[in-house]
Amino acid sequence: MQKFDEIVVSDLHLGARNSRGSDFVGFLKQVSTRHLIIAGDLFDSPRLRRLREGDVAVLKALRDLTERCRVTWIRGNHDPEDGWAQAVLGLDVCDEAILHSAQGRYLVTHGDRWDHSMEMPGLVVDAADMIY
Repeated sequence: MQKFDEIVVSDLHLGARNSRGSDFVGFLKQVSTRHLIIAGDLFDSPRLRRLREGDVAVLKALRDLTERCRVTWIRGNHDPEDGWAQAVLGLDVCDEAILHSAQGRYLVTHGDRWDHSMEMPGLVVDAADMIY
């Protein structure tokens, strides 16, 4: 088992057809960490649509992980509102986190706030997302 002080993952997009949740569960079984940072877009839909059995396995693995280490969930543009996040994983959602290493401190954020396409009308963003 590989050990890490902190691990950062993002864009799992649980519920998406091309989500690789089972690979992520396998990854979690191979590593040990004191702090996991989920840097946004844990889900593909803010309404938690299209979740499959494998996606539920990811949620269970993350909930189990919270008993062994600190888990920080950073809000992504596809993630549900705060109340949902608390109910699903028992985690509060934040906008950013600081990662500490021997080389210094690093800001971790999802990054959608710097994506100017997110400022387009909602219908355009939703249509582009469906096409993707």
